[in-house]
This record gives sequence, C-alpha cells and structure tokens, in this order.
Amino acid sequence: MTNRSIKHKISPKNILMFSIILLFSCKKSDRINGIWERQNDFFKGMRVEIKSLNDYPNGLIIFSPDSAILGGFVTDDVKWKDIRKLNDKNYEFEDLTKSVDDLGKIHETEYSPSRLVFLNDSIITIRGYTKGKEWIGTEQTWKKVSLEK
Repeated sequence: MTNRSIKHKISPKNILMFSIILLFSCKKSDRINGIWERQNDFFKGMRVEIKSLNDYPNGLIIFSPDSAILGGFVTDDVKWKDIRKLNDKNYEFEDLTKSVDDLGKIHETEYSPSRLVFLNDSIITIRGYTKGKEWIGTEQTWKKVSLEK
C-alpha cells in the first residue's frame, strides 16, 4: 500500500463520516440508569443499580439492609431484569420475589411481572401486575441516589 492510498483512506471526509456513524450508533443513556434506594417500607435502604449492558437493562442489588437479608435478598442478586421502556414515564420488567420461613430459609424464588412509573426524575414507584394488567401487591417507592457510573 502506498502513502497516497493511506492518506486517501483517512481523509477529513472519512473522519467526519465515521464520527457521524459513531454518534448515531451509540445508545442514549436512559434516565432509568443509576442507583435507586428503596424508601418507606420494611426493606428501606436497599439499593439497586441499573445499567444498560444489553437491549434490556438489569438492576443488581448493591446494598441490602438486614431486613432485606432476612427476606432472602443479598448483594449481587438481580432484583429487576429485562427492563423494557413503554414510554417516557412507564417501564415493564421482571421483579425478583422470594418466600422465606421464620428461620430465613428461602423456599421459593421467582420473577414476577411488574411495572415502574416515574413520578419525577428522581422518584419511581413499582408494583406487580397480573397478565390482565391489573395491579397487585404493595406499591414500592424508590429514590435515585446516584447517576449512572
């Protein structure tokens, strides 16, 4: 390959085209990404970090208070999986649920369909729903405590 053909391949026009392609191929960070802390219930203080590592982000427990540990939830559990954006305010995902006995032994672990709703940029509510889209269970409130790393 000659010097002339190398210069042609890295021309300003080619650099500009590459930059434009790169800019449009990068995913915009979603406001769901970051660290969320559970508020006002028995598992208050649990922290979940959401990262967009693939098409459907997951939320990993990064801090579990004693009450959550007694409920079977520990650091590195995938608490929320396959998070899917429905619109600017609403998301669907699978929420990790566990059933434990009085001694803390886990008897059942499953993922349940759930919905997440943004009340504002730093507060979300979460609740399970049935296949018929009826709400079930207790509503959880989570506050954003950190942006995506």
